[in-house]
Amino acid sequence: MGLKVKEFRSTREYSSWLNKSGNSVRVVNVSTTKRWSLFTGFLGDNKTYTVTYEDQPLAAAAVAGAGITAGQSSNTFCTSCGQHMSADARFCPACGASLPGQSPQPSAEGVGAPTQISSGGQAKFIAALVLAIVAAVLLKGWAALAGFLAVFGFFYVVPRLKIPPRKKLMVVGAVVGIVLVVEVVEVVISDFEERAAQRQADVQKNADAKVAQERARKAAEEQAAAQQRFNAMTPAEHLAEAKKLLQPGAIPQSESQGFLHIGAIPAGAFEAHTAADIKSRFLVEKQKRAAEAARQSKIKAAEAERAKAATDEAARIAFAKIVENQMLDEGWNMDVTAIGAKHTTLRMKWALVSKVMAHQMSQKSDIFDTARQLGFKRLELTDGFDETWTWNLDSAKRNQD
Repeated sequence: MGLKVKEFRSTREYSSWLNKSGNSVRVVNVSTTKRWSLFTGFLGDNKTYTVTYEDQPLAAAAVAGAGITAGQSSNTFCTSCGQHMSADARFCPACGASLPGQSPQPSAEGVGAPTQISSGGQAKFIAALVLAIVAAVLLKGWAALAGFLAVFGFFYVVPRLKIPPRKKLMVVGAVVGIVLVVEVVEVVISDFEERAAQRQADVQKNADAKVAQERARKAAEEQAAAQQRFNAMTPAEHLAEAKKLLQPGAIPQSESQGFLHIGAIPAGAFEAHTAADIKSRFLVEKQKRAAEAARQSKIKAAEAERAKAATDEAARIAFAKIVENQMLDEGWNMDVTAIGAKHTTLRMKWALVSKVMAHQMSQKSDIFDTARQLGFKRLELTDGFDETWTWNLDSAKRNQD
């Protein structure tokens, strides 16, 4: 008879078909194809089983079954992955699972040997870790930690647990519930804190507003009481207050209050003439004080100007001495002095002065610029007899006369 091929999506489906078929089929080969994604294998198997088999005639099946005990089959297959095995095998050569009824023996590598993670397991681990980090970034506070653990467990830890799919769902539900509870608690606490802070701010704002209103009320009451006292004063009392306030050197506020008291005295009152006289004398005295203050200001300004002029004059005299020393350093036996009423002419005298020397002097821009800054009006170069060259320092450009 010809070979046939059948595919199964799980070991349970394959085992069920094998038990129903019994000795009526002979399995020739079982191959597995791994189906991988983040979700495959979470609730069960993650492999596709391709079974190659052939039907057995009933007579052959009876002969084949005569030599085996009840409950056994000449076809031995792994109940975990469905791999075809020899009858005396204790472990599946494909997945390493022990056969039913066989006691698993310790591994040759010893108890507790580390489990190696396949390349597919490493990919799952990295993908689960990345998704867990994304979940932690999207959440905040304790919910971020819970979300990280939940996503990592959902995509990596739970699928590797050796428990039934229903219990896996229960574990996932519990983890998701914890994440939701933590997130809700975080939101409730944050909202409570925000509301408390807002209430505190509102309380402080209301308190400040009440304080401001109270101050304004007291100020208005004091102003109204002062106005009532002012209106109740007699002309004599107004006159007495005006005398106290309109003293020489009174500040502007006292001056304005004094004039208010004088203005409150009726024109026909006995004290009106005296009030007018007090006001007139105060204004005259005020003008005198203003004039005296202006005079004193001018005196101080003149003194400051004289002091500045004296300082500048001394600076010009000192500069003449500096230039003389500079000329001596250059080999010119020259006398340099500051002359004139305010020493504003810089005179440079040497018996051997010449036109060539005058030309050389005109090139010394540093002397001309400094002299102009110090207030010199004129620079002279002379031999003391007939030859004299002069430069006007008032203009921006040096002019040789």
